[in-house]
Amino acid sequence: MAALLISRPVVGSLTSINNLGMLLQDMGKLEDAEPLFRRALEGCEATLGKSHPGTLSSINNLGMLLKAMGKLEDAEALLRRALEGSEATLGKCHPGTLRSINNLGLLLQAMGKLEDAEPLLRRALEGREATLGESHPDTLISINNLGEVLFRQRKYNEVEPLAREALKGRRETLGDDHPNTVQSIGNLRALLEAQGKHDEALPLMQLGAPSSAQPTRPLPRSASYCIWTP
Repeated sequence: MAALLISRPVVGSLTSINNLGMLLQDMGKLEDAEPLFRRALEGCEATLGKSHPGTLSSINNLGMLLKAMGKLEDAEALLRRALEGSEATLGKCHPGTLRSINNLGLLLQAMGKLEDAEPLLRRALEGREATLGESHPDTLISINNLGEVLFRQRKYNEVEPLAREALKGRRETLGDDHPNTVQSIGNLRALLEAQGKHDEALPLMQLGAPSSAQPTRPLPRSASYCIWTP
């Protein structure tokens, strides 16, 4: 999910519509958010044009909402459009383009198209490593996302270094109690158990218990939310 990049004359109305949609989505009111995201997109297209970064962000936002609603085919059309537009307008290495690549990969994974999702998630990871660095939160999200699609394909030997790298990076940058770190602990534990490495998985059960004193922080929309399962 991204904030819209909109010129001053329309920034008030379209940004407010988009932001209200984001708030409703965060509240779980997806059906109420959908017409707001559609209004924001229509306004961006009419005011800014179909290739403007603000329009592309709006397309991406609606696509990810539809994914959350289970409207996967409708989401795919939008996310492919967002990616094509971002590549043409922003370039292949722009953060907005990498976000679109990541989001399309997550959608294809949700649709069960794991072999199609894998190269997209690899591309997002490679781009983020090159442009943001190996320890950037978005890079760590991409490591996790690629690890999951490989895990679901039972490519365990490829997954383990990714799972360990994501956990190491998140512990160093976010701390042990951050939701993303707890997710990575659970993912590595699930991987080790799937490989029959129960003795190695056992210590992670204690490590993965978050402190009740820590505030709850939402996971980013560009991440896969669940602990990995085969």
